[in-house]
Amino acid sequence: MGKDVIYDFKLKQGDQLIIQDNMNGTGIGSGSTDAEVMQNFRKLVKQVGRDTVMNFGDGDVLTLKNFKASTLERGDIWFW
Repeated sequence: MGKDVIYDFKLKQGDQLIIQDNMNGTGIGSGSTDAEVMQNFRKLVKQVGRDTVMNFGDGDVLTLKNFKASTLERGDIWFW
């Protein structure tokens, strides 16, 4: 994956994230409830200024420019 940046991620337009399950052994996508899945996901997410930065380890980082991390909900994220 490397370092990727999305400049136009907008939930109101139906955008969703599709993320590899357990990427780099992070446990992302795991949990027996939606709340547990989001708790594991939020451990990897930081708000950096106006951007949302997701660090999946091993140099794999996804940045959503001008996006507020706290607005992401379970239905906005798919794990495969």
